[in-house]
Amino acid sequence: MATLYPWGYQRALVELSRLKELARWDLLEDETGERVEAWLFSRDGQIGIGGAVRFVQPDKDGFAPPGMSFHELQTFHTGLKRYCAFDLVVRNGSNVHRSPTWAEVPKQGSGHPDIAKFGVHCNVPGEPWHMQPIEIDGWSTWDKNGRPHPNGNFPIGGVPQPPPPPPKDTYALGERTLRLSSPPMKGNDVFWVQNVLKGQGLVLSADSYYGLQTFTRVKTMQGWNGLTQDGVVGPQTWEVLKKY
Repeated sequence: MATLYPWGYQRALVELSRLKELARWDLLEDETGERVEAWLFSRDGQIGIGGAVRFVQPDKDGFAPPGMSFHELQTFHTGLKRYCAFDLVVRNGSNVHRSPTWAEVPKQGSGHPDIAKFGVHCNVPGEPWHMQPIEIDGWSTWDKNGRPHPNGNFPIGGVPQPPPPPPKDTYALGERTLRLSSPPMKGNDVFWVQNVLKGQGLVLSADSYYGLQTFTRVKTMQGWNGLTQDGVVGPQTWEVLKKY
């Protein structure tokens, strides 16, 4: 039976895939998503998400000023607009979900092992439900530092992940047109494209194979740049990719 997670502020319990849909994971900063998903999975369904992205920030006491909340879509230095903060909820038997206590979350500065293990913390005083990446604290500091993304490839689980080996098939960048095929196209040029897309916040595995996941991420990138969204890496798409 699939693990169910609390969602919202009532009694809803949903599978992780549905939780991500409801929380608009498609608008979430990539590294944040990897870390929070891993942390939630480690809670075995006891902790879930109450609130995620906000398209309108409440302009009232107790909330960050509009434009300065990480629940809002913030523009990172790459130009991507993403959110990177969650409000957590905890199962409460058959009752309405409750807020977590400080003992249940990795409190900033507490030395909690999950801070180093998953790269997330609850950093707002008086709000043990508010979670975001450890590199991101106050909005003003983040903005002053150039609006960086959290560090990529954080050692979730405490084990550094080695980079994948480069593919054996070598091509000059732009030498060939990349598209879906059977068997899938494979090579260093595909590997390069995948890493460029990852660097722009698109989630995919850099495995050097031009499969469906790479195809859909290329279409997204093409849309950002006003190109025909056909998922084919031809001359125009190569030209745009090489500028990243």
